[in-house]
Amino acid sequence: MTPVKVLLVEDEPGYARLVSEILTESGEHRVTWVMSLAEALPLLDTDVTDVVLLDLGLPDAVGMEAVVQVRAAATAVPIVVLSSQGSLDIALESMREGAQEYLVKGQAEHHLLARTVRYAVERKRSQDFEQLLIGVVGHDLRNPLQTIVLASQPLLYDAALPAEHRDRVTRIASAASRASSLVHDLLDLTRIRFLGKALPIERKAVDVTAIVRQAVGDARLANGDGRIVFDGDAPVFAQVDPGRIAQVVTNLVVNALNHGDARTPVTVRLGKQEDALVLEVHNDGPRIPLEVQRKVFEPLRRATPQNRAEQRPSEHAATGLGLGLYIVREIVTAHGGLIEVSSADGDGTTFRVVIPPP
Repeated sequence: MTPVKVLLVEDEPGYARLVSEILTESGEHRVTWVMSLAEALPLLDTDVTDVVLLDLGLPDAVGMEAVVQVRAAATAVPIVVLSSQGSLDIALESMREGAQEYLVKGQAEHHLLARTVRYAVERKRSQDFEQLLIGVVGHDLRNPLQTIVLASQPLLYDAALPAEHRDRVTRIASAASRASSLVHDLLDLTRIRFLGKALPIERKAVDVTAIVRQAVGDARLANGDGRIVFDGDAPVFAQVDPGRIAQVVTNLVVNALNHGDARTPVTVRLGKQEDALVLEVHNDGPRIPLEVQRKVFEPLRRATPQNRAEQRPSEHAATGLGLGLYIVREIVTAHGGLIEVSSADGDGTTFRVVIPPP
């Protein structure tokens, strides 16, 4: 087996010798030792280095500065941080700056060092694959789906379109819209869960009423369902990310369509409470049990309708990944807001979003 090429950046000779001996004893690692960041940077080519063991107390780089410079110089090389401080805050900050693992000196050398090096290499490969997946899904799949959506929806407004063709175009638009939503949710899940990044938002001063009205209209087309009612006409202005707010509306409406009573409308309400933006999506139907309510925003969980006889037959109801409500919560959180669910027999279910001004 080819040895793992380890670059040890450590200015304490005694500790460096200990680490080198532990790693080279098995024959699975080849260690190159340097005492400063300046010596390390020229060796960060992946042909020379498979993984970096990086001390946070170097003479020419202290703390996160070392992690930042190594990550900038070699994006493909995994980093294991070595620190004399067993601080969770420092460990988390190291990960945010690009490190794969964190070890406290004097606590884990003999038992964990070799395994940690191996895990760091494997984790970096996994992260690189996830980045590639984001690129492929985000560009090579999302763009053609968006083209289908944009090309098919105008046909639905064409009065001259024959009825038999309208049904086919409706199915095309609906399927493309659902696939596009799944792609968006997968990309967001990858950013949040696997890359550890918050959802990006770009706030603008906008009329949220117009955004919600458009999202509701798109949901009617995409789902072929006229039961969606928007209870709001007056302009409501707020500093929000318009695309993300539309995504919140879409996901909540689709959830309501899939799990609500098919004989009653899904109602979307928008307003202000003091200075906060308030959005509600309500559907009638059986209550959500408390144990399900506690987990309803967790990813990869699809709620099972409580009364299937009252559910609208839907070709897309079973194809969701259970990400919609999770993504909604993350978008709301990124805006500094809160989301809650209330559900009771006779009153149906309401998801309530409150977003304060920035």
